Amino acid sequence: MSKPKPTFFALHFLLYVSIILQSVCCNGDCPDIEKQSLVKLRQSLRDPNHHLSSWNLEVNCCTWKGVVCISATTAATIHVHELHLQNYNLSGDLNPSLRNLKHLTHLDLSGNNFGVTIPSFIGSIACLEYLNMSGAGFRGEIPHTIGNLSSLHTLDFDGSEDVTADSLRWLSGLSRLGYLNLNHVNLSKAGDWFQAINAGLPSLEDLHLSFCSLDSIGDGAGLSTNLSESLKFFDLSNNRFENLAIPGWVLQLRNLLHLDLSFNNFKGPIPEITNATKLQYIDLSKNHFNSTIPDWLYLCKDLEFVHFSYSLLQGTISNAIANLTSLNTLDFFGNRLSGKIPKEVSRMCGLQFLFLTFNDFEGDVSDSFGDMSDCFLASMKLLCVRGNRLSGHLPERFGDFAGMQHLHFGGNLFSGEIPASLGKLTSLLEMSLYGNRFTGSLPESFGRLSNLEDLYADNNMLLEGTVTESHFANLTKLKTFSASGNHLTLNVSATWVPPFRLTTLRLGSWKLQSGPGSRVPPWLETQKSTISELDLSNTGISGGVPSWFWKTRVLNLSHNHLYGQIPREIDLPAESMYLSSNQFSGPLPRISRAMKEIDFSSNSLSGDTRQFLCNTSSDETYEVEILHLGGNQLTGELPDCWMKWRSLKYLNLGNNAFIGSIPNSIGFLRNLQSLNLYGNRLSGNIPPPLQNCAELVKVELSRNDIHGNILPWMGKRLVNLKFLILGSNKMTGHIPTEICRLSSLQILDLSSNRFSGAIPSCVVH
Repeated sequence: MSKPKPTFFALHFLLYVSIILQSVCCNGDCPDIEKQSLVKLRQSLRDPNHHLSSWNLEVNCCTWKGVVCISATTAATIHVHELHLQNYNLSGDLNPSLRNLKHLTHLDLSGNNFGVTIPSFIGSIACLEYLNMSGAGFRGEIPHTIGNLSSLHTLDFDGSEDVTADSLRWLSGLSRLGYLNLNHVNLSKAGDWFQAINAGLPSLEDLHLSFCSLDSIGDGAGLSTNLSESLKFFDLSNNRFENLAIPGWVLQLRNLLHLDLSFNNFKGPIPEITNATKLQYIDLSKNHFNSTIPDWLYLCKDLEFVHFSYSLLQGTISNAIANLTSLNTLDFFGNRLSGKIPKEVSRMCGLQFLFLTFNDFEGDVSDSFGDMSDCFLASMKLLCVRGNRLSGHLPERFGDFAGMQHLHFGGNLFSGEIPASLGKLTSLLEMSLYGNRFTGSLPESFGRLSNLEDLYADNNMLLEGTVTESHFANLTKLKTFSASGNHLTLNVSATWVPPFRLTTLRLGSWKLQSGPGSRVPPWLETQKSTISELDLSNTGISGGVPSWFWKTRVLNLSHNHLYGQIPREIDLPAESMYLSSNQFSGPLPRISRAMKEIDFSSNSLSGDTRQFLCNTSSDETYEVEILHLGGNQLTGELPDCWMKWRSLKYLNLGNNAFIGSIPNSIGFLRNLQSLNLYGNRLSGNIPPPLQNCAELVKVELSRNDIHGNILPWMGKRLVNLKFLILGSNKMTGHIPTEICRLSSLQILDLSSNRFSGAIPSCVVH
């Protein structure tokens, strides 16, 4: 799936080889002035890795590391022609003595950390043909003097994020330039970029302008004949062309082979092609076209790579896709394409990577893939149709892919049994079957997938039957086994030692059998050194929790019969922990500030919450987004330290025994969407700072002792509310008419309070 390399590099490589061959024959030394100049350069630089330690006046400079000498003839004077200083971790200033290298044609300073501005004297090294400053740590403006290097054919500033250019007019002096790479150079002020390139670079073949903060693009008026003929590689990706259309001139470049306009937010329609029929690579991903696949695409018979992911394409894929006989990669990931996947796709002999994920394709899978050609079966490495509405039974011939590595059927409407023939895909690395309507069990033949690393089969509610040790017999490379939400039974011996070492195991809703009783299966102990995510929810296990479980990043043990205390302190790498509906008791633990999701609901946890909620220094905050402690035996007042929980989106402390008032610091929860404090003994008024929580969708405070009025700000500020549940409290006063502003409100419960006055008409209706 790699991008084809620019043709310009091939020519440059041949030139470079010829130079090296010439330099090997040169046994003399370079002139003293050149040797002295190089020593001065070394002295001005910091060289922590001692790459320049061989630069010694007592030694032939043509033998120095990074130095290449050439003589035109055997009798001519030898001169320094090339400096290869890339990736030396050099820093500091470039000494102006470089100007004395009058015969220098090749200067490579890439991959260093100079940390200074680009010296203007670079433009005085008149013979330079190749200049590479990519990723060299330079900063500031590109000196316009570089435009004096009339022999330059390669100029590379790729990765120079701290380098800027307010104009590119200086390019007009570089008539021989064939390769220009300004990726990551800030060109936001260079409004003349198209005019400068169009008028000044008649030999340009490769143009790279990715991540340049460009926000304008020429309309192509007066597109030069030279540019339209010469340009072969054009990368304009990752800029800021918000709501601009792709100008037609881009598709008038008659010899263009590689075009990348991805991540630009271009709007549609996609312009008609006029001349660029030689395209081999096109990437228009992450734009906003709102249009169909252009018909001209099917005329570009040399296309090898087509990327249109997340571009708001709609309509269907034409049968004319069969014209693209050279196609290697077809990527329509994340669009709105519909209809059937044309059967012609399954007969494309060179196709290796097919991304049709997250569209609206429908129809029986056999209509699209029921008559696959042998060459298609031989070439394919990745088939991804996740997230569509495809139906029917998976054909047995899916097991005939000779080199398939990634196979993704998840999130469709497939039914029937999973074909046992899939067990023949011995090259398979990853397979997803989740979210379908498969019946039967997992095929025992899966145990032959010796290269399989990741298997996702979650949420096939009709899957049932028994999975045994044979299903895993040769899965020595398995890292992820995700199959929660099925009705499967795992039946292995108490002494089973799996052949794999998992990082992710999800067995939610399985029945686990590995000997007598329903304790945690002993074979899990073999996974403790590698496992990061563990889901054993609703598996019926009981007893205590092995200590190593608490060291996982994601742990889901909810809806079981586990008991004991949660460890006093839960630290990294814990990120998400779900322990709901068990029999855990004791106090809440101290948690890591980096945790994201916590659900300890429906247990027997008790005690005060201050240590849990407020146990950070004054300037530290938690990153938790979901906190569910409902249905426990927690007591005391709610601590007034919610300013430490600013990331919270969901908070549920319902059905505990909290007393006192709702603290004012609740107003710091600006991201909060759901607040649930029902079923406690809270009193006092609803705190006015709650109006700062403008993202709230649900507020449930029922079955408390809250009094006071519903204040008008609830209707004015909480405009996203869908559920307002205040029943069974001691609230009084009038129901404000401002409540009628809550246009999204679906449920309003004010029952069993002491309100008076008229009920607003919007509530009645």
